[in-house]
This record gives sequence, C-alpha cells and structure tokens, in this order.
Amino acid sequence: MDYNDFKSKQIDVFLSSEVTEYVLKEFIGYYEKLGLEKDIKLFYPKGLGTKNELNLLFFYDDKTISVTFPEIKNFKITNLSSIQKTELEVVAGSKYNRSLTISLSTDEEIVLNPAKDTDPSNADDFKEKIEEIYKFLN
Repeated sequence: MDYNDFKSKQIDVFLSSEVTEYVLKEFIGYYEKLGLEKDIKLFYPKGLGTKNELNLLFFYDDKTISVTFPEIKNFKITNLSSIQKTELEVVAGSKYNRSLTISLSTDEEIVLNPAKDTDPSNADDFKEKIEEIYKFLN
C-alpha cells in the first residue's frame, strides 16, 4: 500500500482502527498543505487493521517522518544519516514472517513486522514493503 492507496481507503482505515475519520482527513489535508506528499519514496502504515495505535511512516531521500494516531502530537522527523544499522530478519519456512529493525543514533529503534503491524489480509503487501524499505535504506 502506498500513500495514495491509503488516502483512497480512508473509510477502511478509520473503521479498522481507533482513528476517527475527522482526525484522519484533517491530518491528510495538513500534510498535503505542507507539500510533504510530493517526494515520498516509501510509505508504511504500521498498525493498519489492528486495534493498536496507527503509526504512519513516510520515507524520503534524506529523512523519515513518523506520525502516530489517535493523538497527533507532532511529526517526528529523523534524518537518514542518523540510522546506525538496519537488520532484516527472515524466518525460514515462513511466507510472511519478516521483520526490519532500524537502529538510530539516539538508541531508538523502529521495528516493522507485518505479522504484528497489520491484519492477515495485508500481511503479504507489508512483507514486500519491508523488503523495499530495507533495500532503500541500504
């Protein structure tokens, strides 16, 4: 799923999470008002289709932007230069079991795992997205 798919499926997003339609529409409008949708290279909606918080990760050539719902407190911007290590874990014999850990210089980690980040109907797309993100960052 890319950002445009996400936008077109807003109704499904808010029905399958704790995010209200109003908050989602307001975020998309503001994000686009700032012009941030123009140069997105990759997009990962962590928590989509789960009852967990929704964390939208936008990857650009020089940074990532992370926005967490239901309460949008800020856009967390991380420069790609602060990434210390990326680790792709592939479980043998499992079609969907992949995880990507992105370690930052601030000792924070971003962990992406399709088995936990979405419902089973989206797991295959998320697995592929994790592999794309890994290639992009390396």
